[in-house]
Order: sequence, then C-alpha cells, then structure tokens
Amino acid sequence: MYCMFQVDEEQKLMTLTSNAVQHPSFPETGDYVRVSEYTSQMMIRPHKSFDDHGFDYVMSYYDNPHLYVPSWAINKMTVQRKLILCGSKKVLL
Repeated sequence: MYCMFQVDEEQKLMTLTSNAVQHPSFPETGDYVRVSEYTSQMMIRPHKSFDDHGFDYVMSYYDNPHLYVPSWAINKMTVQRKLILCGSKKVLL
C-alpha cells in the first residue's frame, strides 16, 4: 500500500491518501485474496491544534477483492445506521 499525506497548518487540516500497489517481494499466490483495487482518503481536523488531544475525521474507502460474496454475508457485515437526535445535535449511529 502506498500512503501519502499533506498538512495544511493554516486550515488545520491533514489529508491522508492510500492506494494499492504491487511489490516484487510479495508476489500474488493462490493462498490469499489480493486486493489490487484499493483507495482511501481521510481528512483530519484537530479540535484545537495537531499537538492537542481530540480531532474529527472523515474517511472515504473503496476496494474490489474480485470475489463473490453471498448477499446473506454482506447483510451480516453491513452496519445498520440510525440517525438520532441527541440534545440539539443529530448523531449517526
């Protein structure tokens, strides 16, 4: 996996990007599923500064393992989310 990050101190924002790569030391074998299509992006914003505790983040992720997964297994692994009202804020569970 290749990972790159950028920090914008002025905007207080860090961006991490990861992509799948091929590596000659780890050739594909039939023993494992190799995910050749993978990418993720994460944006991190600290509450105060990067040196303090606490931050918010958003992550976007995609992969394609090129294998069949039965719908019952997908349904079992999928998180069912609910939007609730907590005080004056909406919270996604």
